[in-house]
Amino acid sequence: MKRKLLAFLVVLCMVLTVLPAGAISVPTEDVPVRGDATFEQASSLAQGNTYIAAVSNGDGTVSALANNSNNITAVTLEIAPDGDYILTSDSTTFWTVNSSGYFQNNGRNFYPSSSSVATSSSNGRAMTYADGHLSFNTSSAGTCYITFSGGAFGASNDAAQAADIVLYVMTDNGLEPVTY
Repeated sequence: MKRKLLAFLVVLCMVLTVLPAGAISVPTEDVPVRGDATFEQASSLAQGNTYIAAVSNGDGTVSALANNSNNITAVTLEIAPDGDYILTSDSTTFWTVNSSGYFQNNGRNFYPSSSSVATSSSNGRAMTYADGHLSFNTSSAGTCYITFSGGAFGASNDAAQAADIVLYVMTDNGLEPVTY
């Protein structure tokens, strides 16, 4: 009988015991978790910032300039209903402007010529954004523009062929702290 009573009291004490706040130990430091980066519309380029350069598809999406396995491609991204920002984790579309004004992605420079687009590990072209157009200069063709036709990016020294580029700058890299 004493054993049963003692066992009952032990169980009762365990049930009635309420741990005080903070009695359970959990990590207190922030742990980064990858999420979507936030890009908001921009009107200019600045050294050190990361951008998405895109053409509006008119259906709530954009075709973004991407470094896909060292080839320039167009990647479709959704934009917010008001058109002011993009949430994405597709880092092939993230172009950082270096100190020479080159677009860089994954160790490659955007290296357009007067008639095509490419990437290079060593060469690049300083990019300019004005009046909704991305342009660059070459010694042989002068000012050239990024174009977009048939779902593909290109380049031309004919200003009439310049694509209407929407520029988005990264405002949040998507590394959100986790709180417990």
